[in-house]
Amino acid sequence: MARTWTKVAGVTFGELLRAAVTRKDPKEFLFFNCNAVGEPAAEAFVGRLAGRTLDRDKKVSVKAFLTHLRAIKRWARSAPPTCPRSLSRR
Repeated sequence: MARTWTKVAGVTFGELLRAAVTRKDPKEFLFFNCNAVGEPAAEAFVGRLAGRTLDRDKKVSVKAFLTHLRAIKRWARSAPPTCPRSLSRR
């Protein structure tokens, strides 16, 4: 699992590029499967977001975006926490 999370930045930038090329919202590629179920769900989700006018979140800055990607990668590369034997799964 950790190997997958260490690739999050590359996957994210790849999906951002694909969204730019196809002129779609990046959320459609980042959060939904590209199949018969995921694609209509993604379009509906993005449509609902576009319809919201009140209480919208602020746009994320590039600096914050990159900081989050670095934090995820650092977390994925860190050693798993050690638990006392009594708390570990059996």
